[in-house]
Amino acid sequence: MRKFNFGVAVAVSLLVWLAQDAAAMSSSELLVNGGLNMNGTDEAPSGWSSWNNDAHSPDTAAARSPTNSWALWADGGIYKDVLLDVYPGEVIQASGYLLTPGSDVLRGGGKRGTIELEFYTGDTFVTNHPASPAIDSNSPPDTWIYATVSAVMPSNATKARVIVRCGNSASGDGRFLADDISVTNRTCLQNLLASINAHINFDLG
Repeated sequence: MRKFNFGVAVAVSLLVWLAQDAAAMSSSELLVNGGLNMNGTDEAPSGWSSWNNDAHSPDTAAARSPTNSWALWADGGIYKDVLLDVYPGEVIQASGYLLTPGSDVLRGGGKRGTIELEFYTGDTFVTNHPASPAIDSNSPPDTWIYATVSAVMPSNATKARVIVRCGNSASGDGRFLADDISVTNRTCLQNLLASINAHINFDLG
């Protein structure tokens, strides 16, 4: 009969607790209003900024989560800065969902929609990292496509920025929608998992 090993039981309990903590960290959202909900204006979601405001607007007909998505059809877009809990050397992830509606599908050219992660020193641009995949004329209509990108925050950066952009709009027709945009710090999770590997070592034999 195998003897009960109190040390193993404690280690297993600790591993379960750490795994639960890691899962919570991995879902810690840094972005406010990633659902792109509007509040009294159609120029940008509440708390977001925008450019070329005649190129996009809220869309309530095909939202992935209440109450609206954001439709883009010409060169322009929306963006939001993240200054808290992002630090140089850490891995930042941006993600979200894109859809081209069957009623006005992207077609006939190279028009495309992207989610992008950028880093800045103050207001000075440092680097750009587009999420994959982009949405374009080859994407299936009426299907939410998950796009994501992870990048290490540069040593001289002070903030991250997530962007939803319509590009190359002179080539082709149609529109795309964006919804449920997210920004998370993946380094917290990675450090915790590394700590688990480094400090929990037990033998079940």
